[in-house]
Amino acid sequence: MNMSIPFHSILRKNLSISPLALLLFILLIIMMLAACQPGSPMTLPEFDTAGVDSDSAQAGTTSADPDTDGDPGSDTYTEVDESMEQSDDSTESTPEFLVETSKAAEEGDVSDGDASSLDVLENEADPFVRRSGNQLFLHGKPFRFVGTNAFFLQPEIAYGNRQGVEETLDKAVALGMNMVRLWGFNEEVPEKDPAAIQLSPGEFKESSLVALDEVIAAAKARNLRVILPLINHWNDYGGIPRYVEWCDCGATNSDFYTNETMKEWYRSYATMLISRVNTVTGISYRDEPTILAWELGNELRDRGQNAQNLLAWHKEMATFLKNIAPNHLIADGGEGYDDDVSLYPGLSNGFPVRGREGATFHRLAEIPEIDLLSYHLYPMAWGLNLEKDVAIWIATHEAIAREANKVAYLGEFGLVEADLARAEVFQRWLNSALVEHKSAGALVWGVAYDARPNRDGFNIYCPTDAETCAVLEEAAEQIVP
Repeated sequence: MNMSIPFHSILRKNLSISPLALLLFILLIIMMLAACQPGSPMTLPEFDTAGVDSDSAQAGTTSADPDTDGDPGSDTYTEVDESMEQSDDSTESTPEFLVETSKAAEEGDVSDGDASSLDVLENEADPFVRRSGNQLFLHGKPFRFVGTNAFFLQPEIAYGNRQGVEETLDKAVALGMNMVRLWGFNEEVPEKDPAAIQLSPGEFKESSLVALDEVIAAAKARNLRVILPLINHWNDYGGIPRYVEWCDCGATNSDFYTNETMKEWYRSYATMLISRVNTVTGISYRDEPTILAWELGNELRDRGQNAQNLLAWHKEMATFLKNIAPNHLIADGGEGYDDDVSLYPGLSNGFPVRGREGATFHRLAEIPEIDLLSYHLYPMAWGLNLEKDVAIWIATHEAIAREANKVAYLGEFGLVEADLARAEVFQRWLNSALVEHKSAGALVWGVAYDARPNRDGFNIYCPTDAETCAVLEEAAEQIVP
């Protein structure tokens, strides 16, 4: 080919292109070349990755379930769901709400919700803790808490051990805590426990109620708020099994959520307690600001069922409590078990989130009358590791609550371990929940008076357990207003 022949002549000869078409073709080539020049990059869609933390909080070594000393989760599970196991280099997808709500947590976002009105929140004279969207407020300022579980306080007062109760509360105050969670029920067989409150449906022991009055008054005197569950899933201190026994109708624990007789007994007990006038303070429970919240129950579930009856019961009873205790917050009191493994990508064992326990954290979040969503943390009892699994557990529960415009809190966490090792794990857990994910609060299981036997290994004695106590004190110093 003769390279001296003009390019446009070749095109016209071989392609029979008219001069006008040739001109248009050349202009098109010039425009395409110009678009590829440096300084004229192609614009790509932008993706918001803010709030995705690839270095989630990690935690340490071993645990067990604290139930032998009254905590409800008396069953210990190590069952492994192989379908959930993933290698370290596997690709994991993060649910969209986790990404969005993680950013909201970092920024301390407060969303409007079906809660307290703005004028109430800004009322500095209002003594009650209020909820607005996914945050709590007191005297017009954000409110958060660090505290302890001390389920044994009412029985100890009834047994005459006032010194042990006051010592426990004083230790909490010394740590800078501002919250105590204790049982607001006791249906134990009277012959087995003289501190029983409800001896039979509608029959209440006044001296045992006075013991609860005294605990509330003692907490109030120390500026401690309290959270009170109204029933137990487990048979510790009676619980649902006692209601089933009273019914004597061939019922099971599952029937508690649908049997109208047992539901009426529950409402009757709640009504009695909430309308009761404290014999020490002279203030009715419904008007007592010391009570932050009523938990519908402790670690409730409908094992083996699909949680529909459990959800309906929570909706019904939360609505009921809202009507008779309008100044108090309503919480579920659960462990955080769920029934959708897809919400927890990367969890090594699907046991607590695949629905076999008949609980559903993410659907409880949709109930308008529930203000607070509880989750607990005993990872080794559930076949979870203390590092990556704990990070996923905390992050996901906090995100689900925030997405639903609700408040989440770590209602129980505990570990059986030597003081230093336990302190190191607690520090990571508390940092994850309270600092990274801005949880409303965390309640350890549990600070105890010095003479209380450590039957389950979970007791924390301050100042003897110096390292653990220092971690709890530091957390309270950072969080408690």
